[in-house]
Amino acid sequence: KMCNFISTTKGNAGGININSDSLFIDNGSFISTSTLGQGNAGNIDISVEKNLIITSASVIESSIAPGAIGNAGNITIEANSIS
Repeated sequence: KMCNFISTTKGNAGGININSDSLFIDNGSFISTSTLGQGNAGNIDISVEKNLIITSASVIESSIAPGAIGNAGNITIEANSIS
């Protein structure tokens, strides 16, 4: 029943905004927006003053699930250094 509920829901997902001096994403961590029903995934906006470090299979993504109707969100990253 939960799958039926999710597949028939309508509406856009919320966005994610991160503002930081430095950001370290590690150990398979993820920042993600998605849509599972009908609607768009939220945007991801990341603004880092100094260093953004992403390691160990960590992910920043916006996606649409199979069968969903909508668009993935935009991902915007501003940082002095990305590694």
